[in-house]
Amino acid sequence: MTTYTESDLATETLKSASLVDIEGVLSAAEYVDTVRSNGSVVQMLGLIGLPIWNGSEIDVPEPYFIELALRCSLPIQFKNGMINHAEMLSLIEASETRLVVMAAPRGSMPLIASSNELTGGRPFYNWQTGF
Repeated sequence: MTTYTESDLATETLKSASLVDIEGVLSAAEYVDTVRSNGSVVQMLGLIGLPIWNGSEIDVPEPYFIELALRCSLPIQFKNGMINHAEMLSLIEASETRLVVMAAPRGSMPLIASSNELTGGRPFYNWQTGF
């Protein structure tokens, strides 16, 4: 499987936001800022239980590359005044929904194992009714 480096992700992130031409090269300041922003997004996704790739902090698998670049571009677009806060939050939710489906081990939304799943009982818990 093809993988992409942190540098490739930084370039694609700015291209996704139309901040760099398709053939453009990042300046040193753009590169450093984008790598820092991307690193923060990737770490945040890991903290909320959405691992983007298995064990590598450097290489991004091809299936995740464009979607992750789009997700990483959202704070940069907000910072540059291209979208407002409400738009950013809405786009983040949509992007993370797609990333969750891509990362799901069961082919759909990943579920946290409950004691009922482990015992073979009712597999889902309804938070509204408590059952």
